[in-house]
Amino acid sequence: MDKKMFNSNDFSFKTSTIKANQFVLAINTLSGKRSFILDNKGKEYLLEANIDNVQLGKALVNCLSVSRRVLPVDDMDLFDYKQGGERYKNWIGRLLEFVEFKSKAKLFRPMFSLTIIEQNGTIFIQPSRQEKPEAWDGEGIEESDEVQISSTSGYEEIGKAVRLALTKCKSVFAK
Repeated sequence: MDKKMFNSNDFSFKTSTIKANQFVLAINTLSGKRSFILDNKGKEYLLEANIDNVQLGKALVNCLSVSRRVLPVDDMDLFDYKQGGERYKNWIGRLLEFVEFKSKAKLFRPMFSLTIIEQNGTIFIQPSRQEKPEAWDGEGIEESDEVQISSTSGYEEIGKAVRLALTKCKSVFAK
C-alpha cells in the first residue's frame, strides 16, 4: 500500500485510542471535531494483552465505527471538561478492576498509547512516547513509525498492524 497522508482539514475521519501494556489492551472510541475526546456514547474494549489479532482488529474496527464528528453545541456533555475528567477517572477505575491492581503506578508503568485515525479508506496508527505515568507525546517518534493499513483489510491484518505500531511506542518507564 502506498504511503498516504492524513488530511487534518478533511473532517470525515473517525478516531480511536489504544492504551496497552503487558496486562491489558484498552480500546476506546474518540469523538469530537478537531479534538479527540473519550466518547461516553462510543465503545470500549478491555482485553487481555495476549488476545488474538482477529479479536484485536475486530474491537478496533467496532470502536472506529461509532466515532462521531460532533460540535460542542450538538453534544455539550461530550465537551464538558468536568464530565470528561469524571469519565477519565471512571475509565482508570475500570482498568484497575480489569487487571486487578490497586495502584495506578503499577498500571501505567509502562503504558503505551496509540492514536488511530480512519480516513478515506486508510487506517493510520500513530505511536507515541510516554513521558509521565498518564501523559504521552510525540517526542522521538518519527513519521515513518506510523503504521498504515487499508480499512478494508481483515481483522487479523488490522490486529497485526496494531501490534506493529505498539512496537514503535516509547516510554520513559520501559526497560
